[in-house]
Amino acid sequence: SISLPGGVSLSGNKFGGSSNGATSNSGIQFVNMRDLVMADAAAPGVNIVLEDNSGLNDVYGDEVSTRGVLYLNNVRNAQMTSIDLSKMTAGQGTSYALKVNNGVNVSVLNGKGSNRYHGYYFEGGRDLTVTGNDLTGSGNQRDYPALRFSNVQPGSVNTANGIAASGNLFGGANVRTGLRIDNAKNILIRNTSAGGAHIVIEDNSGLNNITQGDGNSDHPAIYLSTVSDITVDNVDASRPSGQDAGGIWVTNSAANSNVTIKNCNFNRHRRAIYCSGGKDYTIQNNTLLNSGGANDQPAIYLQNIQQGSLTGGILMSGNTFGGTSSFGGIRFENMRDLTIGDLNTGGNVKIEDNSGLNNMGGNSGGSSTNYVLHLNNVNNATVDNVDLSRPVGATPAQDFTGIRIDNGAAYGPITIKDCTISRHRGGISAQGGKDYTVTGNDLRG
Repeated sequence: SISLPGGVSLSGNKFGGSSNGATSNSGIQFVNMRDLVMADAAAPGVNIVLEDNSGLNDVYGDEVSTRGVLYLNNVRNAQMTSIDLSKMTAGQGTSYALKVNNGVNVSVLNGKGSNRYHGYYFEGGRDLTVTGNDLTGSGNQRDYPALRFSNVQPGSVNTANGIAASGNLFGGANVRTGLRIDNAKNILIRNTSAGGAHIVIEDNSGLNNITQGDGNSDHPAIYLSTVSDITVDNVDASRPSGQDAGGIWVTNSAANSNVTIKNCNFNRHRRAIYCSGGKDYTIQNNTLLNSGGANDQPAIYLQNIQQGSLTGGILMSGNTFGGTSSFGGIRFENMRDLTIGDLNTGGNVKIEDNSGLNNMGGNSGGSSTNYVLHLNNVNNATVDNVDLSRPVGATPAQDFTGIRIDNGAAYGPITIKDCTISRHRGGISAQGGKDYTVTGNDLRG
């Protein structure tokens, strides 16, 4: 008898294409198997050969959630090297390139998952390694990104969180979201492997080359959902030109905490940083130039954040705003205990004099409906000695509202003192709430 490694030997098969009105919408599934070594050419130890001309890159797909090119379900000890799961013709296939469900010790190396609605999707499992893959042209929206990890657990190899990813390529036409992570903790995302980064997004990864424009911020370059103890450090997810889409979006439950976003480039996004729910966010030293498309899509939008170990649940400083395409600065919503000031007066929120919130140069035609600083249903907040003035030479010379407050009857107190809010269409606009102290502000011009 012959004993085959993994119980299978596969090579020389043809897939994809269309005939007599029928189109190939799915490729291969491996279910409840182990010890699978896949490559694009025969080699010692390879038991599954998926040649470059096999036609897997001619599988189109007609339903992105359930149909795709390669599906591994409950597979253990699988390695894929140089497998082409891309769509070879123009446009995005309505399908996924690769889906791995509850995989253990799965490596995907130097493959292609280009031009698919959904690139690579890993659901559950542990010890996943994803390096050197081309995912350009994939990632149609935040629900179907180019690369997604969901519910992955720590393993015996990748002990912190079960994930090791680096050297992957993103971006291009039709792309909205590059990376998504769900239900995870203890992850460091960085542009180099220094410091033990688990997911490396290199400066030339293409996450700064997402070009799709929809005129909204519904689909960010990076989307994090129900995550704790996560750091995103020195990642370039800027737009190459114009202003559109979102930079990073974090949506958390009350049980999630400790998210740090620092030293990143989110230039030219309608909403650069959006954090909703959870506790204890640190947002420092990010570049947000020409970001902020409107008062509901500002450069930084913080919503429903609660205090854990950080006062007010937030520590913010060193971020850079402004530019001729900037229409919204910072919005705090359903939060409390904010001490907003400059380098010296700021507590948990520092807006330094050179931050660029005094350089919001967008042209809204002299309207007061765009806000530099917006507080919405906020309790116990102080804004002290912050420069929010309109830049000299901007067109029109008088535009925006410097500080806008929209509070319900139960919200307050609010103190605004010693701020510079010059040359705005509206200086300070307070709607609703209680217990306002407004003293010593410069509203000239």
